Amino acid sequence: GVFTYKKGYEVFTLSVKDIIYFESLDRKIKIVSTKGEEYFYGKISDIIQKVAKYQFIQIHRSYIINYAHTRVFRYDEVVMSNSITLPSQLRRKEVRKLQITYQKKN
Repeated sequence: GVFTYKKGYEVFTLSVKDIIYFESLDRKIKIVSTKGEEYFYGKISDIIQKVAKYQFIQIHRSYIINYAHTRVFRYDEVVMSNSITLPSQLRRKEVRKLQITYQKKN
């Protein structure tokens, strides 16, 4: 799968498997991938609709993570493959349910 986003008048694509997580910073979205970081304007709610089918989980109102890049799930945080720790406070039940579903698939 490929994630597509716009910066100004240009359209960029990024392989979904390379994306570690998305972070919402006011109106900007930060994409953290194995290739670095990118910023563009957007809404986190629009992004989750595009990437949910690729095993992405919204763990917080500001974070969407790629399940394939998770190392450790803790009660209130998630450690990603790049060693970044992200908060997982608002959606614990939903995250746990998706985690179990994805483990069964894999």
